[in-house]
Amino acid sequence: GSGAMFGFDRVSTFTHEVETVFEKVRSGTMEASRELIDLTLASRDIILGMLDPNTEDSVASDEEAQRIVSSLQVLSGADAALDDGSAPQEEESQHTDDEESLETTWRIRFKPTEDIFATGTNPVHLLEDLRELGDCNIIAMNDEIPRLSELDPEQFHIGWEILLTTDRGKE
Repeated sequence: GSGAMFGFDRVSTFTHEVETVFEKVRSGTMEASRELIDLTLASRDIILGMLDPNTEDSVASDEEAQRIVSSLQVLSGADAALDDGSAPQEEESQHTDDEESLETTWRIRFKPTEDIFATGTNPVHLLEDLRELGDCNIIAMNDEIPRLSELDPEQFHIGWEILLTTDRGKE
């Protein structure tokens, strides 16, 4: 589902539907079943097809993806989000006031300055605020952390890639 961070928006949109069902299994509101496992395995095949640059028939895979999403939604008791038979659409990162009720997935890269602690700012509070806005997946970017012998504990070296699905606008 984190594929949107790397430009795989179509994959991310599809896997979000699969993840939604598995979250219900994790929370105990839905049980794993043979049908769920079969749909999961079919989802894997669809994702591999979406990632394969040699796949030519995307219409067929889009129709199959829609069938799987609809089946997952029925299985989980959710209403079919795409009941017009169209394929899952990539979510746009543009949002207008007229679209406030629509959910949008935002990809956010948050890399505070090294001196953020000097201003009294705690970046964790900002991340918590984002979590309150909707479905939020936060991945730490820790590739700039220096060796322990070179580490200044008063400097900040972590950033985050954040995927936020919300009905809120960019503001």
